[in-house]
Amino acid sequence: MGMSLTPSLMMAISENVIDNLAALHLLDLHSTGLIELGKPEGYVTRQVEGWIERYEKSKTDNLPSMSHLSDWIKSNIPIDNPPAMIHNDYKYDNMVLALEDHSKIKAILDWEMATVGDPMMDLGTTLAYWAEITDDNALKPFSLTWMPGSLKRQEVIDRYQLRTGNEVKNIVFYYAYASFKLGVICQQIYARYKRGSTTDMRFASLIGVVNACGQNGLKAIEKDRISNW
Repeated sequence: MGMSLTPSLMMAISENVIDNLAALHLLDLHSTGLIELGKPEGYVTRQVEGWIERYEKSKTDNLPSMSHLSDWIKSNIPIDNPPAMIHNDYKYDNMVLALEDHSKIKAILDWEMATVGDPMMDLGTTLAYWAEITDDNALKPFSLTWMPGSLKRQEVIDRYQLRTGNEVKNIVFYYAYASFKLGVICQQIYARYKRGSTTDMRFASLIGVVNACGQNGLKAIEKDRISNW
């Protein structure tokens, strides 16, 4: 069945995606037993150090954008927020929409990285995938959020705060971290191509995406905001 991606539909989808993320983060970890799924203490530091290590192991090219971003996030780790159930890969292509109403989320897929940790790390990851129309074209294939009608990244934050009742602080760090993480994921795939582990030509241009992720994170740091560029 075809979909007409009208501005009103894109707005409704983007709002429901964020409302659903807020609901996930508001789950009671103790009454549900979800607290047993992870070790939230020190979560942010472990993630930052882990993704920097993954980047160094998969590095193929000298990209100053990623190197500078790596140094900055390592030097600006905030104190962990109260833990929540987090998905860790919450983005549009992990959503199943209802057939009878394409604005409604029927299911969320790909829970393999789900854990208990800082919910701002989860929100940051969603925002890193949340491309806007003025972003580098290399970042737009990650989602349809750049299409007319969709919430902008700052509007995502505003809605998340409204739905959770929690103030979002240090969002530049979480966005910069998630931009770096997204770059590392692409770097790992590109490294396999450059080292001959795969000959899939779709991966040949991924180094440009890695650089765009690094540049996006640095732009947020420079401007001290993550939206309205």
